[in-house]
Amino acid sequence: MKEEQKKSPVSEETRLSQVVSAQTNFSELAQLLRLANVQASHLDDTLRKINSFQLKADIKSR
Repeated sequence: MKEEQKKSPVSEETRLSQVVSAQTNFSELAQLLRLANVQASHLDDTLRKINSFQLKADIKSR
């Protein structure tokens, strides 16, 4: 039995299609992670502002 078998053109096309699909998925994932990072930064900023207002309210109420 031969250890090395010839790859059929169909399986090669399928493999290339899967590589392109994987690259697209990684690209989309990277884009989503960048968006999540921006949203996390905005949330952090908003929470800091809320905390600041709460501290000011606490100081005024004392």
